[in-house]
Amino acid sequence: QFAQACAGLLKLLQPQAVTITCASETQRKNLEATCPLVVDRTAKNHEVTLYACTDQVCLAPIVGVTAIEKFIQEQALVN
Repeated sequence: QFAQACAGLLKLLQPQAVTITCASETQRKNLEATCPLVVDRTAKNHEVTLYACTDQVCLAPIVGVTAIEKFIQEQALVN
């Protein structure tokens, strides 16, 4: 599910996005030291979680593959 959600996001958001994927909490913690974007952005309920931000304003976390797929579809209609 993680790979499927990432592929959909990359297709939608590239090239105007920074996409960071962390498959584990350990990866995220290691990345915090060099990338402040991931600080306090953890997986919610142990599910794939999307943090979508524009112009330094972030939406509430989008949790779960189904919700992320819905977000991707909605964004594709808008863009």
